[in-house]
Amino acid sequence: MNRALLKIKAVLLSLLLLLASNTYAITSHFCGSFLVDVSLVGNVASCSMDVSGDDCDSEVNFSQNCCKDVVQVIDYELDSSTPKYQKNLIEKNVVFLFLSSYLAIYPEQDLEKPPLKDTPPPDSERDFQVLFQTFLI
Repeated sequence: MNRALLKIKAVLLSLLLLLASNTYAITSHFCGSFLVDVSLVGNVASCSMDVSGDDCDSEVNFSQNCCKDVVQVIDYELDSSTPKYQKNLIEKNVVFLFLSSYLAIYPEQDLEKPPLKDTPPPDSERDFQVLFQTFLI
C-alpha cells in the first residue's frame, strides 16, 4: 500500500512537472466586443461576418475590421541551470547583523578547562564487580 502511494505520487509529480514546463496558447476570436470562439489547441473558427451591401441597412453595422484574434501565451520558465541564489549587499548586511546580534547575546566564555588532577572520581552507588560477578584474578 505504501509503495503504491509512492508510485502514484511520483507519477503525479512528474505529470505536474511536464505540464508546467510546456508553453500553452489560448486563442480567442472577437467580433466587435463579443467573444465568439475560444481555442486551446489550433486556430479559432472565424465568425464569417463579412460586410456586404445588404448589411449596410441593418440595425447592427459592422465595419470591415471589426473581427480580431487575441492570442494569450502562457509560458512557465523552469530553467534550473541558472543559479537562483545570488549574493547581494542586502544579504551580506543581514548576515552581518545576525552574527553581531548572536555574538552580543552569547559573549565569549573562558575556554580554560578546570584542573582535574586533584579532583577525586565520583562515588559509585553500586559495586559493579559484585553486581555483575566479574572479578579480576
